[in-house]
Amino acid sequence: MTATRRRTVAFGFALLTYVLLLLGSLAILSGGGVTGVVPRALVALLPVPAAVGVVALSVDQFRANDELQQRIQLNALVVAFLGTLVTTFSWGFLEGVGVERLSGFVVFGMLVVLYVAALGLARRSYR
Repeated sequence: MTATRRRTVAFGFALLTYVLLLLGSLAILSGGGVTGVVPRALVALLPVPAAVGVVALSVDQFRANDELQQRIQLNALVVAFLGTLVTTFSWGFLEGVGVERLSGFVVFGMLVVLYVAALGLARRSYR
């Protein structure tokens, strides 16, 4: 098995583990069987170790890329980060006039969407 294939399988396994732990923790919390702040917090944080694994594997994949691919990825990350920053700051100002708070899940989704869009544009610029 090639190194790239190994990384892909490991990433898929970590992502699947994350999703299963997330769904499991949500099911446990919605069932109402766990009471108390600390036990509920521990259940809510069950997916975090798998998320750390996804991040570590993503960094490993980034480092395995050649310099051009790293540059493309970095450009996309910068655009996504700064686009999310401007949007969330603007939204924060709007919260001051009564607009509903923005969920962290929405912010993360925005970051991912901007990253994918910026990645497509960055890849096109190097063709």
